Amino acid sequence: ALLDTKYNDDNFRGRLALHTGTYVESNYAAEPQLLKNIFEASAGFKLFDKVWIDAGIFPAHIGFESAISKDNWTYSRSLMADYSPYYEAGVKVSTNFTDNFSGQFLVLNGWQNIKENNNSKAVGFQFQYKPLDKLTLTYNNFLGNEMPDNAPELRFFNLNKKAA
Repeated sequence: ALLDTKYNDDNFRGRLALHTGTYVESNYAAEPQLLKNIFEASAGFKLFDKVWIDAGIFPAHIGFESAISKDNWTYSRSLMADYSPYYEAGVKVSTNFTDNFSGQFLVLNGWQNIKENNNSKAVGFQFQYKPLDKLTLTYNNFLGNEMPDNAPELRFFNLNKKAA
């Protein structure tokens, strides 16, 4: 189940979405109990024309699918989606460079982490290009240490996708 509310105006935006169920039990098992039922808790403001800064907990910028079944191509989740994060926490800067080209830069607590698991931050990028009405090309990446501080190990993940 998902309970969702949003706020948008010309300079500010926010979303609070709470969820429960077996998805939460499985995917948020490592998170503190107080945070497990937060699907999204984010707030943002317009820094400049077409440039936004958002902070909080939000769906991951990487991946083909969402945790919300109705938003996916098929009702059941694909195996491919299990190799990308479902959610992330941090700060992102997003902009529309043109009507057809947009981008994001993110500083994150990590790969599917709300609560930080080490002293390192992760970074991510997303670029989307829409050359045609029914075609979107996307490049996503993630770079970060996801291991304890005494045994650091970088994860570098790239994903290219095409939606038609």
